[in-house]
Amino acid sequence: VMSSHYASDFQAMEVLNDGEYDEYLPYYLDLVSRGVSVSPMGVSDSHGHASGVGENKTYVSIETSKPLSDAVVEGVFNQRVSLSRGPLILVKNENNWATGRSSTILQPANIEIDVKYPSWMTIDTIEVWKDTEKFEEIPWEGQMIQYSCESDEDAIFHFVARSDVSMSPVYSKTPWSLSGPVYIDADGNGWSTTKNPVSP
Repeated sequence: VMSSHYASDFQAMEVLNDGEYDEYLPYYLDLVSRGVSVSPMGVSDSHGHASGVGENKTYVSIETSKPLSDAVVEGVFNQRVSLSRGPLILVKNENNWATGRSSTILQPANIEIDVKYPSWMTIDTIEVWKDTEKFEEIPWEGQMIQYSCESDEDAIFHFVARSDVSMSPVYSKTPWSLSGPVYIDADGNGWSTTKNPVSP
C-alpha cells in the first residue's frame, strides 16, 4: 500500500549515501525489479567543504558530442552509471556500456567486468546480484572477467566490486562499487518485470 507521500515521477535515488548503502540498496533493487526505471546514485551527503566531499560518487557514461549538462542528465536518466566508494566497476557488453533499460540485452549475454582502482587499494571480490538477491561471488584477480548472464525469465543483474580490507589511512571505509542495472531479455520480446509492478 502506497503512502500519500510517495511520488512515482522520480528518475534517480540515493543508494550510496555518506559511505552507507545497507539501508537503501534493498529498496532500490526492489523498485527496479518491479519495473521502476530509476538510476542509483552515490553521494557524499556533504553539507560543507570539510565533510566528506568526493569520498562517495556517481560515475556517468555520457555522449561527448552533447553539451555536458545535457549529456549528464541523459546518462543518469538512462541508468548508465556506476556508484563508487573508492573503486570504479565497469560493466560492458561487446565494448558498449551494458547498464540501463535502453541497453536491454538478449541472453545469453556476455558481460565484461573490469574494475579501476589505485595500487594502494585492495579489491578481491565481484558480487553478482540477480533481481533482489546476491546470486554469486567471483574472486577478483586484477584482470577483466567475462561473465555470462543467463536466466529462465527476464531479470536484472547488478555487479559489485568490493573488499573487506579498509582503505585506511586514506579513508576508513572498505572499498565498494555498484554497477547500474543490466536488463536481460530471456525470450526475445523485450524486458518486462516478472513481479507485481509498483502502483500508487
